[in-house]
Amino acid sequence: MKKIIFITSLLLLASCSQKTIEPVTKTEIKTVTSEDIARGKSLYAENCIKCHKSFNPSDFTEKQWRHEVPPMAKKAKIDSEKENLILAYVLAGAKK
Repeated sequence: MKKIIFITSLLLLASCSQKTIEPVTKTEIKTVTSEDIARGKSLYAENCIKCHKSFNPSDFTEKQWRHEVPPMAKKAKIDSEKENLILAYVLAGAKK
């Protein structure tokens, strides 16, 4: 009986404690245009093949590209705008 009272007391105290809610941040959603994809293709050719062979976008899945492009952009000192254009290009043709 004491265990039941103790557990019930703990549950009541826990339900009364302050809860913290993390703020939800909105991310900007931009529609990718054919011009963005063309610019991304050009940037890919200008930057990515300096260090390795040119891959076709269909060589990898969307998940794989999202995993590979950010660290490569950082290594190549590509700013986020150009990185996003390159990502738009490779994702447009990524393997499904």
